[in-house]
Amino acid sequence: MKQRILMTFDKKDFSLLCFEKGTLYVDGEGGQLGDRGKIDGNKILQVKRVDGYPCAVIEKKNNYSTGEFVELELDLERRVDIAQQHTAQHLLSAVALRELDAETVGFQMGEEFSTIDLTIGLLEDKMKRLLEDVSNDCILKLLPVTVKEVDPSEIFRYNLRKSVSDKILEKAEKIRLVKIEGIDVSPCGGFHVKNTGEVGLLKILKVEKVKGNLTRVYFVAGKRAIRVFQNEHSILGSLGKLLTCGYHELVSRTQSILEDLKIMNNRIKGYVERIAKETANNLSENSSELLLYEDDEEILSMIPRFLDKECYIFFGKAGEKIILASKGYDLTILVKELKSRFDIKGGAGKTRGQFVYSKELDELIEFTLHWMKGEKS
Repeated sequence: MKQRILMTFDKKDFSLLCFEKGTLYVDGEGGQLGDRGKIDGNKILQVKRVDGYPCAVIEKKNNYSTGEFVELELDLERRVDIAQQHTAQHLLSAVALRELDAETVGFQMGEEFSTIDLTIGLLEDKMKRLLEDVSNDCILKLLPVTVKEVDPSEIFRYNLRKSVSDKILEKAEKIRLVKIEGIDVSPCGGFHVKNTGEVGLLKILKVEKVKGNLTRVYFVAGKRAIRVFQNEHSILGSLGKLLTCGYHELVSRTQSILEDLKIMNNRIKGYVERIAKETANNLSENSSELLLYEDDEEILSMIPRFLDKECYIFFGKAGEKIILASKGYDLTILVKELKSRFDIKGGAGKTRGQFVYSKELDELIEFTLHWMKGEKS
């Protein structure tokens, strides 16, 4: 459809094209997502409000002029999705108030999921299931969803779920009310479906505690909810094949595997400790105070616990990673000296440290031996 540009603003990387009020829905207003689509084939990246007018953000490719007519193509599928999520929010909030006496004090619609903040400190699983069941029952009943504009002076005749501020009542010529038959009436300027059946399905994804005594509820509706079920069904199917069990056995099968894994990890830890202790005993018999050993990082980290020498510096090599330990020498000073002469990355405290070094250790070991002699003199 052709639309006339009222104003243009050119920025460094994008242009703003402003249109008549009501042409585009602005991002974030009422917690809702904004319109998308194309203007003369150029994608609308965002919709902002400037001086009261909706303005499309597009890439800076063309020079548009005030008064010029452009071809505006709205993403109608997106509008349907937004309407589904928004009506689902009204429905979920109304059910939460009626069933749990929990008010909605925050709403945010996202590209993947939406959230509402409820005045309830703890939302147990049975409460979450109740919200889902009652909301989806209302969806199946195909309750009419109607929009009505009323004079501010008439607003008190309606049993609103959320009140309208005095500031809005003073300024607004009309108040737009969205009614879900028999369950909710709320002021709202966003997109909505014509009956609850068009929401299709509502699914709560998760809940979490937020600031104060509030609980945040994450949810999806419509095609988003269907995609969640499709993806989760696919994941469960793949897990069932990997674990050679059915859906209902996944939890018990996973618990069994985790218990076996815990036993195996404890055994491995015991073997590692035994190897580290034996290695430390052999190194302790070495007459040199500079000890060098190459092995797995987990074993190397444990060896210093079992070293029985009065003074030593231990270099444990695991690939390019060097694990340090000492007794009688200050590794803080040594590593500082090494950094000034070699391309190493890392650090150390007085008795423990580590660094990464990609070259052969010969020169580094030779310097360390020389440094140790200096420390002893």
